[in-house]
Amino acid sequence: MQPDVPRAAIPAVPILVLAPILVIWLGFGIWPKAVVVALVCFFPIAVNTLAGLGSADPEAAKMMRTLDASRRQILWRVETPTALPQFFTGARLAVVIAPIGAVFGEWVGASSGLGHLILQDNAQLETARLFAAVVVLSVMAMALFALTALAQRRIVTWR
Repeated sequence: MQPDVPRAAIPAVPILVLAPILVIWLGFGIWPKAVVVALVCFFPIAVNTLAGLGSADPEAAKMMRTLDASRRQILWRVETPTALPQFFTGARLAVVIAPIGAVFGEWVGASSGLGHLILQDNAQLETARLFAAVVVLSVMAMALFALTALAQRRIVTWR
């Protein structure tokens, strides 16, 4: 079986390359930064969720079909509970790299924010402020990770 080359090429494009193009298309507002963060976060979540959906018990799906369940019912009652832990694994990965995407978005078209501050401090050799910005980004990523883990514990109660 041949790999799906166009589908594999999409996540292979570096987001740092796409960010200036998004600024040209969407302007200097919040939208290019939001799209960069969404692109960075999309693939870990999508890949893990699809892996979770594929790992559903085929015998349970077959039993549901025997009981005359619709495709939607099989998805909701068999595949979704199986995929939710994988979804949250992807979400935890995504929220950790989301601040990196935000910094990329701010590097190419922002006049404020931590990404802009990092560029400015780097150019002016303000090492202490540069490290402070990195610490703030790390704390944000850890807080997002903790919130996602908490959401997983609240939602995926059967695991």
